[in-house]
Amino acid sequence: MALVDSGQKSGVVTCTLLLLRHAKSDWGDSQLSDHERPLNRRGRAAAPRVGRLLAERGLIPQLMVVSDARRTLETAELVAQACGYSGEIRSTRQLYLAPPSTYLDMLLEVEPGTQRVLLLGHNPGIAQLHAHLAGVGCDMPTAALSQFELSAAQFASVDGTTEAFLRGYWVPRDLK
Repeated sequence: MALVDSGQKSGVVTCTLLLLRHAKSDWGDSQLSDHERPLNRRGRAAAPRVGRLLAERGLIPQLMVVSDARRTLETAELVAQACGYSGEIRSTRQLYLAPPSTYLDMLLEVEPGTQRVLLLGHNPGIAQLHAHLAGVGCDMPTAALSQFELSAAQFASVDGTTEAFLRGYWVPRDLK
């Protein structure tokens, strides 16, 4: 897929939004709550592949906002390490099994000047947000990544009507 610069295009300033579903989690310990499930072996292998893709494509986020579930935090840490991200990993309970509107609300809190944000969460909300932005349904398997270019000068002005363009979609099995 072609890389799209998140800077100025035809006089329109844009922001890049990256949507990532957590990597594959472990269901082996029935004593753990859903919120406390860790990544399994496949998940621990897939997350760094996504991080390397971000680095290769010049898509290292300026901010990562993630659900506070264990599997999303572990995914975020592995992705950050693999892509060289050294910024804040902002975790919030609000993204745990959140609907698309909550993900969009998180963008209202992004500091001015931030042009590339990664939101990391769960299905069905992350897949529903992808579908809303892309205008077409999409499967978001574990560790799937979507890249959108939003017609907004800053994330604080993004809402449900902001124009969005799908610039990339990747699943771990397609990554080396």
